[in-house]
Amino acid sequence: MTNAELYLATKTVINMVYPEVKVIKSYQSKRAPSGLYAVVNTEGVSEYKYIPLVDLNNSEEVTSPIGEVVNVEHDVKQQLVSQVIVNFYRENANEVARDLLNANWLPEVNLYMMENNFAWERVDPVVNLSSEINGKYEERAQIDIFVLHEHTKKQTTNAIYSAEVVITEDENTVADFEVKAPTN
Repeated sequence: MTNAELYLATKTVINMVYPEVKVIKSYQSKRAPSGLYAVVNTEGVSEYKYIPLVDLNNSEEVTSPIGEVVNVEHDVKQQLVSQVIVNFYRENANEVARDLLNANWLPEVNLYMMENNFAWERVDPVVNLSSEINGKYEERAQIDIFVLHEHTKKQTTNAIYSAEVVITEDENTVADFEVKAPTN
């Protein structure tokens, strides 16, 4: 799951719980929208959580100098935990943030997460950031959501077709031969 996909997933969850909240991506250098809005920052920390799962599969037959051979495809799947920081601004910011704490247990949200292969590991408590801005009180709140998702990396390794073996003893060659893969 990329940062862009993480942002869209978080935006979708917020809008499932509160459809009226305008959700924007952080670091856009744009004017703030009017009314209640949320800013989602997916540029937080990502860390590996568990031992990776490695699948090895044989590829289709590939033509080589010794005939048809099979390469090995490696599919490494790693569980990641990514921090998503959500800031809410203006009226009811703290209430909306508090309602999102357990949003992952709502049936519609839970189903969406399962269908899109991610889950919430945990959500930190709401931080009330309300303060006076330009002589006016503005309600603000922040929550940190830690999202479990999968990161996949695939690579194909060429099959070893042959290897040269040289055995030496005291700088004298004792044996020198080539081992070739069997051909069909």
